[in-house]
Formats: sequence, structure tokens, C-alpha cells
Amino acid sequence: KQTKLIIDFLIIGAGVSGLSCAIALRRAGHRVVVVEREKEIGQSDVGRGVRLPPNLSKILYRWNLKSEVSAFAAKSKQIRIYQLDTGDRLGDHYWDDEVLRETQREFLFGHPRPQLADLRKMMYAVAVDQGATVRLATTAVSVDPERHAVTLGSGETLTADVVIGADGAFGLVRPMLLNEQGIQEATKPTMCMYSATAPKALVEKDPQSKHFYEHEVVRACGN
Repeated sequence: KQTKLIIDFLIIGAGVSGLSCAIALRRAGHRVVVVEREKEIGQSDVGRGVRLPPNLSKILYRWNLKSEVSAFAAKSKQIRIYQLDTGDRLGDHYWDDEVLRETQREFLFGHPRPQLADLRKMMYAVAVDQGATVRLATTAVSVDPERHAVTLGSGETLTADVVIGADGAFGLVRPMLLNEQGIQEATKPTMCMYSATAPKALVEKDPQSKHFYEHEVVRACGN
């Protein structure tokens, strides 16, 4: 729905959150500028998989992007979990049909290339097509909340009615807000997760791995 009151938004970061904001705001008719330090969208995402649970896929589908999403994501029916060091099968987690109906969409996983990069590139193209201005190779170095101003590494200063920090947990905005509110950052997590994908053809050729492939089943191994 188009708004009658048009607002200027400045978004720091062109990750999934920043680009989602840009698309949603442009769909409502607001003016949007996004600054992103990468020279190319997805440059830092090579090799990173992506999962799209229903709370994300339903938004993309409502934006009429189902065909674009289907180009790099596959539907998942379940996750099969294994013990990493022994290979023992611990059990299966099914995406219950009733739960999916309640959450309104599908559980998807990216395939078969650098999937997070594919998702971001798709969302970048949509944001630009919707009329958002995305400035790549542009680093924000400071934010002045009182003036709604963002200073760039080049020395240029941008202003807007609203500044949105979508530059992640280790970006510029989050530490600034936490310090301003006297909140101490939570202890850094001790759990590490790694994701990787292998082409179906290679998995099926290998006698030791071919039993792992099953359509619409995702495998997870861990300790």
C-alpha cells in the first residue's frame, strides 16, 4: 500500500536485512538510499549456504518473488541429523505439514552455489528495480543520531529522516546503540557452525556417500 507521507530513509548495510528494508520501504513509496562497503553484492558470502524458513519465504512469496527464489532454493521436507565424529544417525526432524500451513509457506535451502550471495544478488536487483539507490563500495564511518547524519569514509555526509542500521552484529551501529544505552554486549558464542554443499552428481557417484542423497532431505552433522 502506497503511503501519503513520503519519508527519506538511509540504510547502512546491504545484507538480507538491509535489502529487505529497502524493498519493503520502496513498495510503500518511501525514498531509500542504501550504503554498502562491498564493491560487489555477495563478495564476502562465497561458500556460505542459506536457509529460508517460512517466516522469510512467505515474505518473498508475497512480494511475488517465488520464481526468483526457486532459481537458487529447493524445498526441504526434513533434516536428518548425524553425530559428526562417528557418523551415527541421531534422528530426523520433519517440517510438519500443519506447522507449515500455520506459518503460511515452505522451508527452503539454497543450492547449489554460493547460496547466500545468490539471495542477496536477487534482493539487490529487486531493490534497485523498485527504485532504491544502492551505493556500493561506500563505507559508513560514523553516525550522528541527533542530526540523522551518516559520515562516509570519503568524508561525504548523508542525511535522511530515518537512519536504519542493518550492518550486522559487528558493524558500526549496534555497538553505538548498546554503549549509548549502557548495555554490555552478550558473551561471544562458543558454538561454531560450518556449512557446505556438494553437487548431487558427485555424491551419487561415490560409493561411500551415495546413501546420503535423498530428495528434499537436508543432512546435518555435529557434536
